Amino acid sequence: MSRIAFLARHPRRSITALATLVAAGAVVVGSGAVFSTQTANPSNTFASGILSQTNSNTGSAILTASNLVPGASHAVHGTVDIKNSGTVGGVFTLAETIAADKDSADGVTGGADRTSNKLSQALHLQIEDCGAWSGSPAVAPDCSSTTSIYDGAFDSVGSSHALSTYGSGEQRRYKFTVYLPDGGTPGSPGATSVGGSGDNALSGAFTSATFTWNAVTN
Repeated sequence: MSRIAFLARHPRRSITALATLVAAGAVVVGSGAVFSTQTANPSNTFASGILSQTNSNTGSAILTASNLVPGASHAVHGTVDIKNSGTVGGVFTLAETIAADKDSADGVTGGADRTSNKLSQALHLQIEDCGAWSGSPAVAPDCSSTTSIYDGAFDSVGSSHALSTYGSGEQRRYKFTVYLPDGGTPGSPGATSVGGSGDNALSGAFTSATFTWNAVTN
């Protein structure tokens, strides 16, 4: 008897055999299935900090003086407030550029360039750190207690004089003092103080300087 004829005469066995074949096929088809899982960390964002500064005297001088005469008792003073208005800390430095060394006919303004006896080389400059503004609202320090930042020839501050590291929002006051040191009694006084030696060598002189405050991140 053939297998087909046998299955036709025994239908229950036929159904059982068919179910077995279907199950076997399902095992073959589904044999690649695995357990799986997944997690995510979205919104990984980044932003760069901002370094900026404010200068209480931006666009104007810290101090000026006309008709200077020799002697520390005739010193002139000025202050400036420098603030780190950015969101990150910065290392601050001070640079000086001598813009002019000239003759002066009126004790106020400049004339022809000087080749010797330059006022920028004769003046004495003191720079003091008066400290940080403090309190809420912030109050400026009174400069009664200071830290010396520079004390020397007016033209020798340099291009990168170290100040301090400012935190975000920190503001400090600096005091500048300038005077013409006593150079000694003139050796050849005449009808005018201009020319000659000693103090007279610097009579009728004019100078101008630019102070630049620089900051970099630390």
